[in-house]
Amino acid sequence: MLVPVQAGYSQLVSMEAEDCALADGAVLAADVYGTEYPGYSGAGFVWVANAGTLTFQVSIPENGMYELSTRCWMYLGNEGETMLQVYSINGQSQGDFYIPNQGGWIDFSFGYAYIERGTATIEIGSSGSWGFILYDTVTFDYADMPDYNISSTPCDGNATTVFLTLVNDTNDTKMVALSELDKIPDIQNIGNEGAWWLYFCPWYGSFITDGTTNPTSLLYTIYNSQYVLTMDEMPFSTTTTSTYSTTTSPGGGTLGEVNNDGSINIVDALLIAQYYVGLITQFC
Repeated sequence: MLVPVQAGYSQLVSMEAEDCALADGAVLAADVYGTEYPGYSGAGFVWVANAGTLTFQVSIPENGMYELSTRCWMYLGNEGETMLQVYSINGQSQGDFYIPNQGGWIDFSFGYAYIERGTATIEIGSSGSWGFILYDTVTFDYADMPDYNISSTPCDGNATTVFLTLVNDTNDTKMVALSELDKIPDIQNIGNEGAWWLYFCPWYGSFITDGTTNPTSLLYTIYNSQYVLTMDEMPFSTTTTSTYSTTTSPGGGTLGEVNNDGSINIVDALLIAQYYVGLITQFC
């Protein structure tokens, strides 16, 4: 039976790990093969050997960023070594987290996640976890997002004069771009987390057309979003002087050159992506 927990504004939600629903090898214990691990609270700790999950449900009062943390002891190996652990929200993995062996109980944060209003199922020890860890308590609450503290001193002491000039000219507000990438970020996540990239430029070919790397629904949503300008909506010419080797198709014409401007460039890639998701029905 999953444990329902109410998330609140002023008081952290904290529970003994053993109050979660334990499965797949996670058990309540007071020692591991006779070795004691003193300092835990409650009736004991949850021992996860090579596998095991801790699951609970949370009633989320509003859309927002939340934080999951735990008091734990990664007991295997030498101090400083780490073991990979995974947690999921509603069945979706939130990433890989390497918890270190520090020779005792530590407070570890799994970081922040955006969760929408409703009931969320949180699982610690999801598929991919290495285990060999002890859990004492589990805490879930609103994320205390850190302030941005931008230093005027560049982190790279060998930064070029050009870079320093750009930083100074923009008064430390130079925007960040995804100059090339495989998977396009979800526009909803961009808005929710305030990560407003200046632009993104995905690789083309199968990265756009295989339906897996960038699903059709994602492409359709982001290219139609009011928050995204596609190149055909930009107020300036997108013509480039770059040249590429070309291949003539069996039916005539040049492969990849879809707008008949005499060159193959990012405009062609964008048009192909828009055609693929049904935003346009012809190229010219």
